[in-house]
Amino acid sequence: MMAGVATARSETFKTHSLAARIKHEWRDAVAAVVDDDSYKIEGSPGKGRWAESVWLGVFDRTVTETAQRGFYVVYLVAPDGSRTFLSLEQGTTEITTVSVGVATSRSWRTPLRATSGYWLGRTSTA
Repeated sequence: MMAGVATARSETFKTHSLAARIKHEWRDAVAAVVDDDSYKIEGSPGKGRWAESVWLGVFDRTVTETAQRGFYVVYLVAPDGSRTFLSLEQGTTEITTVSVGVATSRSWRTPLRATSGYWLGRTSTA
């Protein structure tokens, strides 16, 4: 199913059959394996346009039901559809906009970028 992602991304999103299959068939296939109502399974090709990486999340309802907060397991598909990665993710959207506030979150960007630059300069690619 994911082999067609690269081609599909250059086509109209709204009515694309692959987008529908990601949201429904892929979700249903994983839900059949999980087979537990305490988990929410959601496939997302994007919202209104193709996502950089289409994904399918498995959300423990006692932790979260959204990719915007809490932590969850997610399958991420490479933009060209060649690989699928299993990852443990943490949603931060609600932390940024609700808990911390937009003005406060902006004040953290500069020090975080500086810290990222520091560590990037110290990592070896060899």
